[in-house]
Amino acid sequence: TSGIQNRDLRATLLQSVELEGGESVRREPRTSSWYREKRNGMLGTFNAGQTINALRRLFAGGSMARGSEESGNGSWKRQVDDIRKVFEFKEILGTGAFSEVVMAQEKATGEMYAVKCIPKKALRGKESGIENEIAVLRKIKHENIVALEDIYESSSHLYLIMELVSGGELFDRIVERGFYTEQDASALIKQVLDAVNYLHTLGIVHRDLKPENLLYFDPHEESKIMISDFGLSKMEGAANDIMSTACGTPGYVEVLAQKPYSKAVDCWSIGVIAYILLCGYPPFYDENDSKLFEQILKADYEFDSPYWDDISDSAKDFISNLMQKHPEKRIAGGTALSKNIHESVSRQMKKNFAKAKWRQAFNATAVIRHMRRLQLGSSVDSSQHRKQNPASMPGKSQSVDVSSVHRSPEQAPNSSSRTGKPERHTRPSTVTTIVTGSKNRQPVLLQSSGMPRFTVHVRDEWLTVPCKDATCTIKWLGFEALKRYIKNKPDNGGIQRVKDTSFVIRRCQGLGLLDVDDMIEDVLEDNDFVELAIEGDTMSQDFIPNQPGASHLSRAFREPDQFISLDGNSLTSADLVNLGKGLYKIKLTPEAEEKVVQSRELLDTIVKENKVVYGITTGFGKFARTVIPVSKLKELQENLLRSHSSGLGSPLSPERTRMLLALRINVLAKGHSGVSLETLHSMIQAFNASCLSYVPEKGTVGASGDLAPLSHLALGLMGEGKMWSPKSGWADAKYVLEAHGLKPISLKPKEGLALINGTQMITSLGAEAVERAEAIARQADIIAALTLEVLKGTTKAFDSGQKEVAMRFRSLLDSDHHPSEIAESHRFCDRVQDAYTMRCCPQVHGIVNDTIEFVKKIINTEINSATDNPMVFAERGETISGGNFHGEYPAKALDFLAIGVHELASISERRIERLCNPSLSELPAFLVNEGGLNSGFMIAHCTAAALVSENKVLCHPSSIDSLSTSAATEDHVSMGGWAARKALRVVEHVEQVLAIELLAACQGIEFLRPLRTTTPLEKVYDLVRTTVKPWIKDRFMAPDIEAVHRLLVWNIAAPYIEKYCMEYIPESRPSSPTAFALDPPPSPRKRVRLE
Repeated sequence: TSGIQNRDLRATLLQSVELEGGESVRREPRTSSWYREKRNGMLGTFNAGQTINALRRLFAGGSMARGSEESGNGSWKRQVDDIRKVFEFKEILGTGAFSEVVMAQEKATGEMYAVKCIPKKALRGKESGIENEIAVLRKIKHENIVALEDIYESSSHLYLIMELVSGGELFDRIVERGFYTEQDASALIKQVLDAVNYLHTLGIVHRDLKPENLLYFDPHEESKIMISDFGLSKMEGAANDIMSTACGTPGYVEVLAQKPYSKAVDCWSIGVIAYILLCGYPPFYDENDSKLFEQILKADYEFDSPYWDDISDSAKDFISNLMQKHPEKRIAGGTALSKNIHESVSRQMKKNFAKAKWRQAFNATAVIRHMRRLQLGSSVDSSQHRKQNPASMPGKSQSVDVSSVHRSPEQAPNSSSRTGKPERHTRPSTVTTIVTGSKNRQPVLLQSSGMPRFTVHVRDEWLTVPCKDATCTIKWLGFEALKRYIKNKPDNGGIQRVKDTSFVIRRCQGLGLLDVDDMIEDVLEDNDFVELAIEGDTMSQDFIPNQPGASHLSRAFREPDQFISLDGNSLTSADLVNLGKGLYKIKLTPEAEEKVVQSRELLDTIVKENKVVYGITTGFGKFARTVIPVSKLKELQENLLRSHSSGLGSPLSPERTRMLLALRINVLAKGHSGVSLETLHSMIQAFNASCLSYVPEKGTVGASGDLAPLSHLALGLMGEGKMWSPKSGWADAKYVLEAHGLKPISLKPKEGLALINGTQMITSLGAEAVERAEAIARQADIIAALTLEVLKGTTKAFDSGQKEVAMRFRSLLDSDHHPSEIAESHRFCDRVQDAYTMRCCPQVHGIVNDTIEFVKKIINTEINSATDNPMVFAERGETISGGNFHGEYPAKALDFLAIGVHELASISERRIERLCNPSLSELPAFLVNEGGLNSGFMIAHCTAAALVSENKVLCHPSSIDSLSTSAATEDHVSMGGWAARKALRVVEHVEQVLAIELLAACQGIEFLRPLRTTTPLEKVYDLVRTTVKPWIKDRFMAPDIEAVHRLLVWNIAAPYIEKYCMEYIPESRPSSPTAFALDPPPSPRKRVRLE
């Protein structure tokens, strides 16, 4: 969007300026700089009352122009018929509920401003908001507050000419940089406090201080901070004036309590923001609004360990004084400006932002989500200076409400009142922590957000449709999908007119039919898949499309701005998975480019000299002795890709196809394949644009490489077959490439073979399997520890001779380190030892960790191995036919991975049995009250048992099988493709079984209340309860299991584990209540509760 879409602005400029004597004359347009000079003399005598009276006349339908009898104090606005004759509109900066803000350049001076365009009809009945905002803005002048420069009026709009602020939000820069220096932090805090103190001195209360309204003046590092958005601000009429309007952010105590309040609410806001800056998470958080507001009303926040352990007392006191429940006890802005307070906080900010733990994904997500969902009232425009970027890049958080993006000023006011339903909160941004394999790369905190996208299946096509306005209807989505569908069809797909086409739409998930008059935001979620059936087409009852995005990884794609440099030697499995998620673009190192050029020059020499070399001037496999004429070498390579593109089954998801393409690029970058630099760059451009070929998952035997899937991958790059991109959805490959300004690759001798000969399908899927296995193995330790606590087990078995797993268990369960009331409750029980499923976790889980580590080494080696045939050695001037294309290494490793990681599910299912069995758990049967009427976890346990049983079959090694192919030329194969696919299935089943155990263990905690477990396990419990509520009676359980399947409890427990390991005392603690003793100790020592 490059400018405001207002078709009403067509008239010529009329400029009327009133003289002090009341005479009204025509004048040429004055510049904003001229008006600034006049403002001090003219506007200073025009008080707020006169402003309000004039505006009331305007909003009643009349003109704001005063006659000569009312002009004694001078004009404070300019009449204009067409604002575009004064300003050149550049781009939309943001859209609010009633206005649109556009970056504009004043034609007379060339100066840049932010023009806030407010339709008059949008404000009828809401005049007081804009009246108040203008009155406040005209009164203030401070270097850290966004200034009002001028006001223009047309017959349909009011235009506020604001100071342009282009540096972005405070939180955007924090997410980008990760931490602030002490000097920067000190300057930031001082500027905010100074501006707020200035406002309070003038009797102005902002009432909407939040991170979104703290902006940087420009993108430079040393930029000053600016306070914006005075739509909810208020001027106190008297010294002790109080207010009672229910508005403001973030959740003022006085507002929620429905009590009068004053400027102390701004101090509360600064306290909340300081709290978040210091620790990375909000002081109040709960998915349930009632519970959340209850926390705020009680001012119920804590300085939680371990996040606040190293934070100074002065910083805590500073926050506590600002976040006092009683307003009269809060420190004022002037007091907070004292040097020792804000500088101590600045030092702490520097220290905390340097910690890797702050970059945990859930913390940053909670901050942004919490601060936005607590907004009780909205200003005329809460996003007036925020850059709008629908396809946002990682590291750039977007704060424009997607439900209002791209509305014209005339459309804006009706958007929130069409259905009469309560306001829907936007979905939280997704924040991901990425740690690449290279030691030189630092963890990068990425955030993605933007307009919602939907994938629509129309006949044989998958189409991605971005939705600029969430209030659009399902009918709009259908018509938009049909428009895109007929673009791909020479005969328009038999559709004459889109508007005359009848259709039905349903969600692919759950297969529910959608009413075409429903609004998208009410029935669909971002990245949902839907099926559109045109009247006369068949929509079978059991139709479930092969969804290209149905993998465990994220389906959403936002173009990244970070790069990974590939050299063929240093890529890791973690890097590859992140590339699959679309978190990075790719580029080659100069050294890799040089090797590629050299190897290609050698191949060109071979062709020029008419040498006979396999795959370059000969046929393939059985036809290796057939020499091909030079004139047909290009056709040879094209035929190779077409004939070998014979795979079947569901397509790989976009994430897995990205991984496949990235890995093939990495192998080619080694310079042993003979591919040209031009072709390699074309592949990189396709990857960076996320143009991904249709690659069926079945058809590879794993030698000579993954021929079928890699042929499908290369065929799309040739412009043949199907291809997917976020911009086009599924369509003909040629169309998708053209839509992104890319050309199909033109194959040179040997290049077809170079693109398909290798183990990249096995290895890329194996990389995902091993990374997910590593993650779930960590999860398993935490979940098992929680189960052990619920079953009142002992930590005595986890002595210092045990290593990593036992250490994790002790760090979570050691009641000397983390006091546990549950552990205290069975201090002197008569049990001697636990069942194997609890006592032997270090041994069972431990070998799984060792297996994963072993497999990961093999996969990382394979990722950076040349697997082509023949291989080109430019430095030696020769080609060699080898066997690196054989997938036996990764195949055997992934069979081993499946066998190893399966055991996590096997032992977890037995623990679920113990939780559900009342004779073993001393808890209600199946963890539910009123057994018989309710069945509780009865069938959830059966689901776990079924998954474990299925895994037992999947753990049968596929690599022990082999079949002779290609007329006995390729007479031993690895079957690695199936090894990789079933390893992923095994890992997914393990994740699901452990999700069921986590739910069961948390439900068990409910029956032990009011007793509390250790602090880290309580945090794990709290995290689960933010997603799934306790079972009081039976309810639909499958969605809860799916929700917890996606939950990462490791992130919340890791800081406690790390802290324990640093303070670890090797000997076991016989006096701990979790260490069983048949007889009480003769003289129990006094126990000190550690906070």
